[in-house]
Amino acid sequence: MALNDEKKSLRQKLNDTEKELVVCRQKFGELNGQYDDLFQRYSQLVSSQIMNNNASIQDIDYHDPPRQVAETFHAELYKKQWGDAFDVLDKILTDERVKLEILRDFCRDSYLICVFVLCGQAENLRRALDPFSTKETSPAESNNSVSVLSNVLYILPGPVREEFIRTRRQFKNFKRILDNQCCKGNTAERVKKICGEEVVYRLRQYIYSSIEISWDMLLQTPPMVLDFSIEKGRAIDPEVMEHYSYPGPRVEFLVWPTVYRQCGGPVLSKAIVQTCRGDGKE
Repeated sequence: MALNDEKKSLRQKLNDTEKELVVCRQKFGELNGQYDDLFQRYSQLVSSQIMNNNASIQDIDYHDPPRQVAETFHAELYKKQWGDAFDVLDKILTDERVKLEILRDFCRDSYLICVFVLCGQAENLRRALDPFSTKETSPAESNNSVSVLSNVLYILPGPVREEFIRTRRQFKNFKRILDNQCCKGNTAERVKKICGEEVVYRLRQYIYSSIEISWDMLLQTPPMVLDFSIEKGRAIDPEVMEHYSYPGPRVEFLVWPTVYRQCGGPVLSKAIVQTCRGDGKE
């Protein structure tokens, strides 16, 4: 009887702690939102003061869609949607690395599905416009390569390319189809085996948001790049990476990808990596 009472007491303490954790995360989200708002207002104030009566920079165009997309990818998808998805997994899984890798892999699957589909559609359009062309995609390249998509879009006549991009931006229903495909992919199947099918359903908003922003990235001119290739043991490059939990000299595993303006272009958002403890050379 005493053992049952102790179990009930511990279970109640656990429930209370989980409730406190939820409240803390909600407060963190609110404070983070307030910080973003204040930072935006501060940036606008500083920008207006710099621009005021400064003829040397008044003609500069600060409207940069790729940079805005990269900021949305980090602020909205990673800081908000990712956090909600992590909470779902956190109630089921105990291994933090498994949770982080699942969320990373869903983002990667979403991006690669969009690359594959857009590349195929653009290539079909190119062939329809020039059915007698002998140009073929290099055997060394695959439909999962953003460079292929960039090359095909570059070959299309300007007005055709612009119309292709414009119509794809309106494919709301099509994004749902891609979302369904991602929920049947390798990462989704792995999660179903570990956690059950219900968990994939609860992660659906995160997956759809990943599809939506990946689609938007690839419809920039030229297409933006998400880099998931950072591997264990690589030396930390502060120009490209930020640490996740603690600083260290080398990468243990990738948590969140690097965002590049284009193939071979500048970094718009740094990768998030979990670092090795010690020198990382074991």
